[in-house]
Amino acid sequence: MGGTACVCAPGFFGPACAACPAGTYASGSNATVCTSCTAGTYAELAGSTACTLCNKGTYSARNASACALCAVGTIAASSGLSVCTSCSAGSYAESPASSLCLSCTAGTFASSAGSGTCAACAKGTYMASGGSRLCLSCTAGTYAELVASTECMTCPPGSSTVGAGSGTCVVCAAGKFSGATSCVSCAGGTYSGSNASACVSCDAGTTSGSGASTCWACAPGKATVMGVCTACAVGKYQNGTACSACDAGTYANATGLTVCSTCAVGNFAPVKGSTVCGACARGSFAARQASTACDACAAGSFAVAQASTACTQCAAGTYAAGTGTSSCLNCTTANATGATACILKVFLLCLLSDLFYDGHTVYK
Repeated sequence: MGGTACVCAPGFFGPACAACPAGTYASGSNATVCTSCTAGTYAELAGSTACTLCNKGTYSARNASACALCAVGTIAASSGLSVCTSCSAGSYAESPASSLCLSCTAGTFASSAGSGTCAACAKGTYMASGGSRLCLSCTAGTYAELVASTECMTCPPGSSTVGAGSGTCVVCAAGKFSGATSCVSCAGGTYSGSNASACVSCDAGTTSGSGASTCWACAPGKATVMGVCTACAVGKYQNGTACSACDAGTYANATGLTVCSTCAVGNFAPVKGSTVCGACARGSFAARQASTACDACAAGSFAVAQASTACTQCAAGTYAAGTGTSSCLNCTTANATGATACILKVFLLCLLSDLFYDGHTVYK
């Protein structure tokens, strides 16, 4: 008996016109098989005639009846994707089904791909810009006291840090001062108390070693030169906090003296700063200590030796006509002591003769 054959509608297949299972479809009539939905699409209901693209933030594999949500830290930026993409380091996706990765803000970071959140920079570190995968350590001498810092602060004067990556500053101890990157020991000849931004020079006549909190007096015979206790040179002596030249008439023949020696009689020192006293030359003398010059022997006297303390009168029968004589000359006639010249023989004969005068005639 004749009849009309059954026609399967779209979405159905086979002799029995069964509905295509979820995840498959039949777009035309009289389908013999159903076609699987491709990855990135889905068919939620049985008897579907087409597959639907997965929305942004979701994905699917082949034969899917539903799209899965992208996990935290991953995204699907467009529709119809078969996989989600991990956010790169420095960015994050904090919610499921995200279609966009967000950059970490300044002061935070994401060190690895696929992050759901950004971490705050720890104390002692910072990040000035967004989208970073790491934080930078504060350099020595600077600090970041709070987490999620975007900059480091310079330590206040008188303090510094213990190396890089510090969250706090420490007060410089006595004997140190705040340098550019650390607390620095004071140099010799200077000192400081605690919390110092600079070291102070020791007063004249005092000194210190490296890292000193106080200064101490120089030893006797020394004074400070550029902050260092130095022995007074020859010709000088310690005069309070400085070295001074010995006065004329005195001397210093060694270093590190506290007083100058007085020139002995017969010697002299004509200028300040003498290292020795000079002996008076022959024909001169110095009767006093601390003489600055020698006196020449007067006419009629002499000094035969150096370093004389007095002059000797010329003996009878000798004379010294000028000053500064070292020996007397002999006369041909007798002479008194201390003579400055010889008496002429003719004059002596006149004095010693029997001449007389009676008012009219000279008789012999």
